[in-house]
Amino acid sequence: MKDEKKEMEDRLFAIFVCLVLSRKQVSKALNKSLSTIDRWRKQSINLEYSKSGDAKNSTIEYSISEIARYIVSNKIKVL
Repeated sequence: MKDEKKEMEDRLFAIFVCLVLSRKQVSKALNKSLSTIDRWRKQSINLEYSKSGDAKNSTIEYSISEIARYIVSNKIKVL
């Protein structure tokens, strides 16, 4: 059962790996403030991201698979 769940998660992540969200989209999707998303990024907490270029105003993107991993890993089980 656990292996089947892992396999299904891996398949879903493979589908979404090339889809990306902006900082604002991630903020809205996770119901977190933009400042929280920025703080996590600066402190290397929770979400991996990619940055195009090395300028201060370079675009920062988060893969949908990374967002899905965050959601799955932070799910609270209710008995």
